[in-house]
Amino acid sequence: MPRFPDSVRAWPSPAFSELLKKEIESLPVGALPLEQALSLGSYPADEAVSVSILRAVEEGPFILVALGVFFSEVNAGCSCGFDPVFEPAYCEYRLTLSRESGEGEFRPLSSD
Repeated sequence: MPRFPDSVRAWPSPAFSELLKKEIESLPVGALPLEQALSLGSYPADEAVSVSILRAVEEGPFILVALGVFFSEVNAGCSCGFDPVFEPAYCEYRLTLSRESGEGEFRPLSSD
């Protein structure tokens, strides 16, 4: 599970959102469950993502964050001259952050 220690320490200050955005964007692409949001059936590109923090609330020992992730999806095998094709993609997640350990778990918002 990825950890977000700087963000958890910053909660609930105004710096929280910016720190969390930076911590998520610095993760390797494979640390995010982007394959759950693929529309073309291929795979996420191994390049930087862009994150938007939509809202965050405290619930007991957790910080619940709704976030949007912009990334590129690779459409390989379409048998065209420009194969593979990179397509823009977007998904929304709920990140549950433990205030004690800083560990976070991503789940698609649609599964809530």
